Amino acid sequence: MSAPQEDKIGVPHRKRSFLAMRDFMVRRRSGASTSNESNERTSSKFTQSTALSPVDEVKIPSLYDLTYAHVADVLSHPKAKKVHDRPETFGHVQIELTETLLTPVFHESIRVTKFIAAGGTAFVLAGKKLNNPLWATRAHIPTHKFAIKLTTRKNKSVAEATKAEIKILQRIKDMNLDSTHLNFMFEAYSLHHYLIILMPLMKIDLFHLLLPKRSPLVIDGQQAYVTEQSLRSIFTGIVRGLHVLHENGIAHGDLKVENILIDISRNDQPSSSSSEPWICHPHISDFGHAKYADPFEHPNGPEYWFYGTYDSTPPEFWSAFRKDPGSKAPALLVRTNVFHSLFPADMWALGCILQGMYSGLRKAYWADAGYRHKVYPTCIGLGHWDDWPEIYDPRRDSITEKSQELVECLRSLLRTSSTNRPTTRDVLGMDFLQCYTSEPSVTI
Repeated sequence: MSAPQEDKIGVPHRKRSFLAMRDFMVRRRSGASTSNESNERTSSKFTQSTALSPVDEVKIPSLYDLTYAHVADVLSHPKAKKVHDRPETFGHVQIELTETLLTPVFHESIRVTKFIAAGGTAFVLAGKKLNNPLWATRAHIPTHKFAIKLTTRKNKSVAEATKAEIKILQRIKDMNLDSTHLNFMFEAYSLHHYLIILMPLMKIDLFHLLLPKRSPLVIDGQQAYVTEQSLRSIFTGIVRGLHVLHENGIAHGDLKVENILIDISRNDQPSSSSSEPWICHPHISDFGHAKYADPFEHPNGPEYWFYGTYDSTPPEFWSAFRKDPGSKAPALLVRTNVFHSLFPADMWALGCILQGMYSGLRKAYWADAGYRHKVYPTCIGLGHWDDWPEIYDPRRDSITEKSQELVECLRSLLRTSSTNRPTTRDVLGMDFLQCYTSEPSVTI
């Protein structure tokens, strides 16, 4: 048997082919040019001197690695701590969010820019469009930036509630309701890890707008302050948005200052009534507890056994709570068979918002220590709430320079009897709102 044929450099053909292929793969992994390498003939000594060892090889990051690093950067925001601290609710959020962003819904279409907020079962991210022909078929999303609400699917009851929220938002969209003061929905997706809703991106929520000392509102590098006229006008916008919902049979079920989003835009045409350079537009958001009923069959709105947040729960729903042994406030929900109308409950929560706007975010029942006993009578054994026809007492209030119109509005909204509370139409006709009809604004 003849020996393998050798050329002038003394290397067998088979060995040269192996060395050339190895050199080709090393150059390819390192990003070097591979053109015309199939025609190159290199000595074994040269090949061994230029080949990279496995330790020195340059690793090209995969798409998953790049997305994973980007998600880690987004979740490094301080507000994301709540998501990291609750793995039983949000799971391995970094891995699951990475896999979500690699789906066709997001990949090459939407880029997540920053973390906005986190709730009990969901968190919100800011996103923007990428240059992709796919957006030509999604012209109903006019803005370049939007909010992305992601609700985990680990809890079945939470997932069902989110699906119900999407149905309410879709109903608002299909009925073509006036969304001037409603945070509507662009699109919704059901993916493996999350239920996702795309919504307009707002500047700030009412909770942080009312805390300029602790969380200053900065616009174009300057600190902004909210005037009293702005508060009245913002409240007017909230009432108008709630009126649109109630007129169409939808109860919000969880009104509070955290669920009022504020969009701030430049005032291009200052008038005598609003000379400030910025205008605030309130939007009602978070329809996770919203319910629908035919407004002709249920004039007082749909019925349910509890209200969304205990901070704004009206007296008729207090029987659904029991004292939590681990805290001073009752926080345990107990399922009851007693259902109450949600329209009057929304009006009570509206009074809590108004109380908070004018008293430094104190809820209606947190005015002082003694006042608290009027809120928890059925829970701590101090009597029944029917003993107090009006919860609001201006003498115990921390609001300064109250007008008579404000006192009358609060008294009517914070009545313990749900049948005596006004409707949204009644509130819109009150003197407190008639005095201020201009656009809400902020002063810099």
